Amino acid sequence: MREVKSNRGRKPACVVLAVVYTLAMIAFSGMLIWLNMLPVKYLIPLIAVILAGSFLVDAFLFIRKPKSRRRTAAVIISLLLIAVYGVGMYYIYSTQDLFAKISTIGRETEEYYLIVRKDDDMRGTYEDIAGDTVGILRTESATYAEAAVRLGEITDVNYRREDNIFDVGRNLLKEKCDVILVSSTYYSMICENIDGFEDGTRIIYKLTVEKEVEAASKSVEAITKTPFSVFISGIDIFGDINEISLSDVNMVMTVNPVTHTILLTSIPRDSYVMLHTYQQMDKLTHAGAYGVDESMMTIEDMLQVELNYYIRVNFSTVVDVVDAIGGITVNSDYEFTTHGRQNEGYSFVKGENQLDGASALAFARERYSFQDGDFQRNKNQQIVLKAMLDKILSSETLLTRYSQLLDAVENEMQTSISKSEIQALVKMQIDDMAGWTIKTQSITGGTGMDYCYSVGAACSVVYPDPVEVKKAVRRIDGVEQGAKQADGEWTWDFE
Repeated sequence: MREVKSNRGRKPACVVLAVVYTLAMIAFSGMLIWLNMLPVKYLIPLIAVILAGSFLVDAFLFIRKPKSRRRTAAVIISLLLIAVYGVGMYYIYSTQDLFAKISTIGRETEEYYLIVRKDDDMRGTYEDIAGDTVGILRTESATYAEAAVRLGEITDVNYRREDNIFDVGRNLLKEKCDVILVSSTYYSMICENIDGFEDGTRIIYKLTVEKEVEAASKSVEAITKTPFSVFISGIDIFGDINEISLSDVNMVMTVNPVTHTILLTSIPRDSYVMLHTYQQMDKLTHAGAYGVDESMMTIEDMLQVELNYYIRVNFSTVVDVVDAIGGITVNSDYEFTTHGRQNEGYSFVKGENQLDGASALAFARERYSFQDGDFQRNKNQQIVLKAMLDKILSSETLLTRYSQLLDAVENEMQTSISKSEIQALVKMQIDDMAGWTIKTQSITGGTGMDYCYSVGAACSVVYPDPVEVKKAVRRIDGVEQGAKQADGEWTWDFE
């Protein structure tokens, strides 16, 4: 009788466990299909194994012998699998959520600062500047105009417009005006170019202005079968990826998914180019101050190539992703120590260097240590990006650091590649597991000083070499056309 009672006591528990296990199994299988990243040749066998395992576990759970080792094993295995399915569903949901977040095209934000002299005790907030004259830049920027209008709505002010952003900053220090309104981007530029400005001033109020992204994605018909080009924009700030800022990194990544070839083309940030919207000459980095769409369209004009998508990252992306994947290894062409604002005190040896996130960012940003300046920086940026891609695409990193990588990218990357297109590319890679050929090139040119529209003053610029631009475009066309030698080796002889 005791044995029968024991058996009856166990059976309801087994029923509950079997129901929970079956629900978890069905939910996990459904989410695998919903993920849409596993090729059919892997998905069907995997689901078949899951179903077969489910039948075996259920059979052993309801075995008649109450003290059977098989039942005990089935209980343990079912509990473990419930936990595995739960973790799997969490990662599948996190992955889908990540793709949805980073591929959402909407609005960019730009912060505007109300700035006074540090020793000005009379002005501590926007309410204290009523009746004052505010110094601003004369510009066609729609966000700057909106910021000025919004400030006028909360306090009564007049505006003094200058053609030169540096004159706006100097007027504040020279007490020609008591308050100025500039964007966070212009604030950084003023701090870098006017000695004592950052230490001699303080921000008393911030306005956030939103801008709709106008650059529509020129999606290719089938992303796994058609070559495409992506504009990679690295903005020079930490934090919110949606914030407008100067484009410190300007790179075109041309991808041929058929030949598994990637070409990274770096364009100097100081390239003297015609801004697409304003039809004025300026540095390419300044195009970023008007949004990623302006940078993208300006580069299309410069190279006469179509950019299908963009990927936008910032300083935080590099730091957090490199740390998430356990650091990277790079080979430096030179021994050097970094200099400059927010980038000082990192030392690198010629040859192999092991880098964490902060040192990887410093390595990619440095230009003052090199005779070639920005040209060597472009090369170092490519070295860092290639090292990151190699590490991320390794199976060991994906298996052991997948969670950290998801967390690092979630709020620090933005792309116009759609969620379904990202899924298709991942599925293609899992399906064929093919290696990729990654090559790099950089556009070079001469340097000088020239008038830049965005700041209303002369700045150091790079005049892109027309011959080098034509060569770069031919190579981009060559990758899109699948140009390779007969033996499969890479060639630059694209005609």
